[in-house]
Amino acid sequence: MALIVKDRVKETTTTTGTGTVTLAGASAGFQSFAAIGDGNTTYYAITSGNDYEVGLGTYTSSGTTLSRTTVLESSNSGSAITLSGTSDVFCTYPAEKALYLNGSDVLESLSIGNTTTGDSLDITTTEDSSDAAPVICLKRNSSSPTDGDYLGQIKFKGENDADQEVVYAKITGKISDASDTTEDGLIEFTIKDGGSNTIAARLTNSALKLINSTALEVDGSVTATSFSGDGSALTSIPAANLTGDVPIASFPTGTILQVVTNTPDTGVVNTTNTAWANLDGDLYTAITPKASDSTLILEAVFVFGGNNNTGISYHKFYDITSAADVNLSTAGSRQSGHTCVRNQDYDANDCVMVTMMTTVSAASTTARTYSIYNRCENGTQASYFGNPSNTSALGYAKPTFKITEVSA
Repeated sequence: MALIVKDRVKETTTTTGTGTVTLAGASAGFQSFAAIGDGNTTYYAITSGNDYEVGLGTYTSSGTTLSRTTVLESSNSGSAITLSGTSDVFCTYPAEKALYLNGSDVLESLSIGNTTTGDSLDITTTEDSSDAAPVICLKRNSSSPTDGDYLGQIKFKGENDADQEVVYAKITGKISDASDTTEDGLIEFTIKDGGSNTIAARLTNSALKLINSTALEVDGSVTATSFSGDGSALTSIPAANLTGDVPIASFPTGTILQVVTNTPDTGVVNTTNTAWANLDGDLYTAITPKASDSTLILEAVFVFGGNNNTGISYHKFYDITSAADVNLSTAGSRQSGHTCVRNQDYDANDCVMVTMMTTVSAASTTARTYSIYNRCENGTQASYFGNPSNTSALGYAKPTFKITEVSA
């Protein structure tokens, strides 16, 4: 039952000895122990002659008795006194159980016990503004505050299966920066992990940090303005649930990042230049690499033909942006048609399909433009491409220039 303390409760007793007392009725001007309630405990005091006793007892209405369960203080060295004659029994407030303020009006320590699942502490305010209330303040009044000082703390204790008291979790305030006018604070969350206290998270002024291998599990949606990191440690994410950009660093080597294709509907292009020159402006093909360490694969397919004595026409890929050859030392980057077609009269049966391909490192994510350069062995005319809308033109087909970017 409950502990009850009432004002002006006093009775007499003629019980003798050190056992339970039988109450004989209320003294004049006082109420009886019935105010305590049957089965409830209360603090009592007994005076018998020159002897006294203060303790905790239980009132029982049947027989109007008060047990002397726990003796807190007595004239008998802390033990129950021996009653004789008529004694006085009354409610009291023992010093050992009293709450009081020290000389600075501060309650120094308080322990609240409860044997039920009801509220152990209930703080209520009737203030009706929009300001926060009631307020609990945990203040550490340090004379030398410094960065890293711990402040107020809430501990969550329990028992283990060996009947030992264990701190299973705690929430702690902490000074991050104690500098005047630029103060920063943080909240630290500690949990018991494998028998040891482990800091699982810190909430700072800029981030919620999960540390010491603490993972994040979300049963629902995550919305953010941005995510940092390369995502390489992300696992078990169904492709159907992915939206937006996936970090390129997480792709397997050789993954196609993008393909740029240029197939201009150009007509026949005739050249007689013996020095390297751009074959056709329509072949200019621009790309902006998605990764600086990726590889660009340049491919071109076109139709070529020539007049009598045209000799050999040479072709190569050229970086327009950097004004530089593309892998000129690589055999695949400078193709030689080796065509010495005689009696070429632009008949479809007298042309050659030329295929070129090479690779080059992206080196950066800066946009650049590539094209095809050519030169003739001599000044006799060479002809390229064709126009599908004109079946009498060379080749009947459009040229194709394709750039494929693959991951490293």
